[in-house]
Amino acid sequence: MISDEKYEIFIKHIENENEDRADLQQKSLLLHRDRQIEKYRKTKLIHEQYGDKRIPLVKATEGKIYALQERINIKLEEINKRRKLKYFQKEICLGIINVE
Repeated sequence: MISDEKYEIFIKHIENENEDRADLQQKSLLLHRDRQIEKYRKTKLIHEQYGDKRIPLVKATEGKIYALQERINIKLEEINKRRKLKYFQKEICLGIINVE
């Protein structure tokens, strides 16, 4: 049927848009993660250079890095779950009425 073909084309178009959106979100999230981790690593290095008196700050910064990675992993899972669209085709009309 022509309507089935049009429906399949429409669904493919929506799926492609959704994939593009998810790719963009994932790329942006990973870029954010990389920038934040680099910032935390520099901070950690500075704390380490000051020696024993800043050990608690080193551990706190490590905790921030770990927490960031956990949050990012959760968000990546959410993005990947939204990649797959759920859709169904429901017949609305099964006949044609000729009115004279």
